[in-house]
Amino acid sequence: TVTSADSCENSDTVTVTVNPPETALQYRSRQNGNWNALTTWQVYDPVGMAWVNAESFGTCSAVPYPTSRSLTVEVLHNVTYNLTGTTGGVPTATNNPYGIDETTIHPGARLVVPLGRELAVVDSSASYDLRNNGRLEIEGTVTVVGAGLLENNDASTVAYTRLGDQTMWNGTYGNLEVTGSGIKHVGGSS
Repeated sequence: TVTSADSCENSDTVTVTVNPPETALQYRSRQNGNWNALTTWQVYDPVGMAWVNAESFGTCSAVPYPTSRSLTVEVLHNVTYNLTGTTGGVPTATNNPYGIDETTIHPGARLVVPLGRELAVVDSSASYDLRNNGRLEIEGTVTVVGAGLLENNDASTVAYTRLGDQTMWNGTYGNLEVTGSGIKHVGGSS
């Protein structure tokens, strides 16, 4: 509410309501942790123009999801993708609660997909869907959906660690580590 008065003691009161623009949330890791733990993440508050802890971001408190605007695993942070379930069918950016989009793994950071977990890299209008500048460890499954783009820079590492057969992404790697046992297949998913 704004009240203004002139020298003649006339006053007007006007109430102004400012609604922040609706935008998908931006996330970054704040510490090591599991993907499904709010304490692992910070969210960018466009109104306060600051990063705040995800668990204190009001009704929008949630872990990252595919329609999040961007997500970053920060330097020296290890995040384990521990959501349960699978993509089930053909996931897209709007129907897959187990996917990521516009995600960056910074140098010195690590994203782990454990056995029994499936992570979909979903396509969007962004120039990248998963940009690996750090370390991506895959014991579970990473599926590149549609034209989803997985970028690995020259200094990045992708490690396939399953004890058993595993399908590897058919793409370009900075550094590739293959451990465990079984047959490693090259295909469209990892």
